[in-house]
Amino acid sequence: MINNKKGLSAVIVTLLLVMLSIVLVGIVFVVVNNVVGRGTQQVSTGASCLGSSVSVLSATCTYDGQNCNVTVKRDAGSETIGGVTLVFYNSNDDSGVNNTAGSIQVPASKRITNINVSIVNITKIDAAVYSLDNSGKINTCPGTTEYTQVALV
Repeated sequence: MINNKKGLSAVIVTLLLVMLSIVLVGIVFVVVNNVVGRGTQQVSTGASCLGSSVSVLSATCTYDGQNCNVTVKRDAGSETIGGVTLVFYNSNDDSGVNNTAGSIQVPASKRITNINVSIVNITKIDAAVYSLDNSGKINTCPGTTEYTQVALV
């Protein structure tokens, strides 16, 4: 009854299934590789923060916050850090941030001069270390220290 019936041969079907399998494996590989790559970067950033901390030894600021000089000390950590983040506050909870690049060796200190945060009557400074990711983005590490003995000049 039905003559000239045409269909796909077993060889062609097998080749199509193999090609489809290769494409699916490639897609899964790309997705897994991206997830693992991001996780590795987060782990390396977290490792550089592990146990790293700084504290403020002394700070003097003009009343208007135009010129602050802060001495920080690296308290702990063996990893190289990207720098120090200083957050300045006044009694109204106004704030200004200063990021100073450069690693500090343990237990050395570093004087950061001529910081301009433009906040009147600074009463508190929070200090934390930061690391840099592969793209150069600043990742502030947890574990800030608070300093409340800011001398106003």
